[in-house]
Amino acid sequence: MSIDKKINIVVAETSPIISAGIIHCLHRLPGLQIQPIEVCSYANLIDAIRTYNPPLIIVNPYFTGTFNPNQLKNDISAEFKTIAIEVG
Repeated sequence: MSIDKKINIVVAETSPIISAGIIHCLHRLPGLQIQPIEVCSYANLIDAIRTYNPPLIIVNPYFTGTFNPNQLKNDISAEFKTIAIEVG
C-alpha cells in the first residue's frame, strides 16, 4: 500500500532511548510515510494532538504517572487510536 501524504503519529514516551527506537521502527514500515511527533509531557501531548490531529498515538501506559486515554479524549475532544506499549 502506497500513501502519498505523511501520516502524523504521536509518540508519548519519557525515555529518549525508547522513543528513538519506536520512531526508528515507524520509519522502516514499508510503503508508509510517517511523520513522528515526539512528546515527553502531558501538556506537550495535548498540544501535539491539537496541532497535528494525528490518527494514532503510541504511548507508554505509565506516561506521566498513569495514562488514561479516556481522560485525554475528554480533555481535547478529538478522535484517534491509541496503542500502549509497556517496556519493562
